[in-house]
Amino acid sequence: MKRTIVKTCQIMCAGVLVLAIGITALPRVMAAELPAQTEAETIGQTSAEALGESISQAVFETFTDETLVTPYEYDPYGDLTVLSGCTAEELEALLADSGLEGLGTCYAEKEQTHGINALFLISVAQLESGFGKSKLAENCNNLGGIKNGNDGYMEFPTKQDCVEYQATLLRDDYLDENGKYYRGKTTKDVSQNYCGGSESWYTQVESLMRSNFEKVGEMRAAA
Repeated sequence: MKRTIVKTCQIMCAGVLVLAIGITALPRVMAAELPAQTEAETIGQTSAEALGESISQAVFETFTDETLVTPYEYDPYGDLTVLSGCTAEELEALLADSGLEGLGTCYAEKEQTHGINALFLISVAQLESGFGKSKLAENCNNLGGIKNGNDGYMEFPTKQDCVEYQATLLRDDYLDENGKYYRGKTTKDVSQNYCGGSESWYTQVESLMRSNFEKVGEMRAAA
């Protein structure tokens, strides 16, 4: 009787051992038989990890640069270092049929490289040069009424050169807190040294900025 029990136990233990070995080896056999998979699949990516990745991707697609940037809104007597975000084509449309035609790309570039609102730069040029039709603009390419320090006015090889000079002048001397003419970042602040604080000057510049901003809005709505 004892021999029968021992023998039975030996058989049962051997069976358990074989079963355990079979279970351990099973994943390797199955893995060998499976078709080629992606790296993420072969390392045993869990459903939780996959869900996490899909959520991250959804968030990334939702919060793109375009949705994070607040569209520019004209603010009367606002900060002139807040960029308009207008395209070169939109700015060029504002200059069509005037003596400033062809400078849209230049103004768009100066907004980005100099950190000055392009609508402000254009409005100053429109006012100071009579929309590019003044004798100073036509004969000297001086679009900003920029003086030479000798009771005269500067001359520029091209209108683009004038835009570059004026944008640099405004950035370094008028809108930089360390600039020698800095009084603040609004049209009224700039006017204190640019044109003796003329109320007529900064109110006209503001009026042109508003008009240009509204025209861009109309173009976008019609597109």
